[in-house]
Amino acid sequence: MAMVGLFWIAEGDVYVGAKPSGPARGVRLTPEGVVALGEGQAGLHLWEDVRALTLADVPVKSLRRQVGAVRDLALGVVVNLALPAGPGMSEQAPAMMTVGVDTLDGRHELTAYTAAAVG
Repeated sequence: MAMVGLFWIAEGDVYVGAKPSGPARGVRLTPEGVVALGEGQAGLHLWEDVRALTLADVPVKSLRRQVGAVRDLALGVVVNLALPAGPGMSEQAPAMMTVGVDTLDGRHELTAYTAAAVG
């Protein structure tokens, strides 16, 4: 299993973003085409019908994002020390990105979790 840029490669499978688990949304690239996975999106877009693939909403490394991450980490440490098992504490889900698939039938927008903290 390896992360290469925006792709997750595991056991011969290639995913755009993170490999989905259970009903989580994801996008797998196969020799046949682009496969939409997860709750609310399913289907196969054959390569012969695909005209373009685009990515949007990919998190990028910026000074503002880095400062926000440090602030969130510090705040999380303080809150965990003060309320180790406080109510309502939950982990933040990874960011989502949009995978646009342009086909003969039109544009399909799929979503996938990003596998890296920043793209």
